[in-house]
Amino acid sequence: MQQVENPRQEDAENDLVVANQKFKLLGLEPVLLESADGLFKEVTEIAEKYLGRIDRSKVASIAYWNAKRKAEVEGGGGTALGK
Repeated sequence: MQQVENPRQEDAENDLVVANQKFKLLGLEPVLLESADGLFKEVTEIAEKYLGRIDRSKVASIAYWNAKRKAEVEGGGGTALGK
């Protein structure tokens, strides 16, 4: 896994307030990304298990999000994502 620059043009932090209390009251047991048993850990373990099978030529590992970002990357003005 590699860390890449955020391709989206938005603030790193926002004031969005998210709560799941109503869902929990209905019996939902959420799988959290951050927890030890979280979804991110599971996905990472599966990816590592099958890493030897990947054909990197079939995986597009770049994201531009918009034309301005694409021009910056292709013109050398930004980070080439996934490389």
